[in-house]
Amino acid sequence: MKLSTRIKNLRIKNGLTQLELSEKSAVSLRTIQRIENDEVSPSMYSLKKIGEVLKEDLNSKNTVLTTNRRLRPLIVIAVLSILILSIGVYNFRANKTSATKTVDYWSQAYAEAPTSDGGIIKYYDTNCYGSDGSDCDIIILKYLNDNLQWKTTIGGTSWDYVKDLLEVEDGYFILGHTGSYGVGNNDVFLTKLDKNGTELWFRTYGAQYNDYGLNISASITNKNEYIIEGLEQFCPTHDNFNDCYMKELVIIINEAGDIRSDAL
Repeated sequence: MKLSTRIKNLRIKNGLTQLELSEKSAVSLRTIQRIENDEVSPSMYSLKKIGEVLKEDLNSKNTVLTTNRRLRPLIVIAVLSILILSIGVYNFRANKTSATKTVDYWSQAYAEAPTSDGGIIKYYDTNCYGSDGSDCDIIILKYLNDNLQWKTTIGGTSWDYVKDLLEVEDGYFILGHTGSYGVGNNDVFLTKLDKNGTELWFRTYGAQYNDYGLNISASITNKNEYIIEGLEQFCPTHDNFNDCYMKELVIIINEAGDIRSDAL
């Protein structure tokens, strides 16, 4: 079992939200979200603090699955074969023109989260890879007792990607980025669904260049506020995109999706 999956299962087993685990372990909420999404390799310190709350030694060598000794030679041979093949493929691709697309930068997101009623929500992107974006949409599925309660599709005429989901008292926030709406090439996209999966409203946040929404969490200091974290593209000049770079983006909103006035 992946360490990210194990931590998430232990958290749920202990009846903790990501925010509660963050507060109890003194590990930032963003770090816990990234660990559970398998986006980062946690440090020994973070594992120790999280393990103390979850009452599990996550730094123990026992957390690593052992391999049957008889299988090890076969695995070594297989790994070497894959490595040799990968080198050959890489060299082949390196000689091809740069116009050939070998990696999907917008890798499909697939995640699931427990809900307060004991159910589960699954969310992912569909029809995005290798397409013109017209059918690239966000899919939200709500299950209870393994039965599908509802399905919601979100998207427009271009690429729409989901990155995070947050349950709130009266529904769900769905966060990602969109090329269908907004003013830039890509903008942060936030939509709110009610408990039945009906879309109540959506907002976009961003400027002329690219803005990406990655995480959304409830504010610790104000229960009526939420924090969106992501990345924004900054370009010092408008005529030289080689100087553009990505920097951290933080947006503070209220429960209606309005940006807090002093955070503008």
